[in-house]
Amino acid sequence: THTKERVVPTNNEPKIRDCFRFLFTNRPLLTLVFSDLIAVLEGIAGIFSVYYYTLCLGMNSLSIIAGLPGTLVGWGTYPIMQKLEKRFNSRQIVVGATLLHAAMTVVVFLIGMNFYTNPLVIVPLLMILNVSSAFKNSIKSVIPTKMYGETIDYMEWKTGERNEGMAFSALTLIGKLTSSLATAMGTFLIPLVGLVRDEKLDMMVISPDSPINTQFWLWALITVIPTLLGLLALIPYKFYDLEGEKLAMIQREVQARRETVSYKVNKTNEVKVKI
Repeated sequence: THTKERVVPTNNEPKIRDCFRFLFTNRPLLTLVFSDLIAVLEGIAGIFSVYYYTLCLGMNSLSIIAGLPGTLVGWGTYPIMQKLEKRFNSRQIVVGATLLHAAMTVVVFLIGMNFYTNPLVIVPLLMILNVSSAFKNSIKSVIPTKMYGETIDYMEWKTGERNEGMAFSALTLIGKLTSSLATAMGTFLIPLVGLVRDEKLDMMVISPDSPINTQFWLWALITVIPTLLGLLALIPYKFYDLEGEKLAMIQREVQARRETVSYKVNKTNEVKVKI
């Protein structure tokens, strides 16, 4: 009655080298990670959007109006995915959504390239673009996650061990890395497009000595440039083959292996009970 229960702490968190070792062992997962690393190029759009709304359209709050339709569409995208998955595999869905958004972005950029300081033209265009972006981002927030789970099935089939913890630790590490890379790229590009910090106003302004049309380049940097750079993230998908019959075969064999193990465990427990 006077015994104190103690829990012995364990420290089994994966180390960084273990995460990288796991990545290079799991080829399908490595393919998806490479795609995510390249897709960080799209992140520069978010970095420059504040500067665009402030320095080109004159009002940062217009971003709320431009983004509202996209927010509503994003919520309505999830039921559509179930229908898409009945007709296409995961890779086709991601690639198709990315290409459709890229085509829409090019159209919006070309229409707005002569009106990039006119809110009456640009805000409706950005509403359309944000709807397209929300559709693509909703798909890319769900389908690749499902694909990550399938790569864990692949590793269980390949090694006999299922290690979700290692997989998602590796993905968390990569996520932190991509976030840092996007910020670093934006910081590097800021002076190149003619932006300087005004110490009196305590904000970024367009340099009066800028040799380029900074407002036009800001328009390009929130539309066509990051989107076209983001298309490079589709290249690794060319080498992703965990689809169709191969995936079905792996999942069948993994399920059969689990059932065999479960049967043996149950038989062993029955013998122990009889004894």
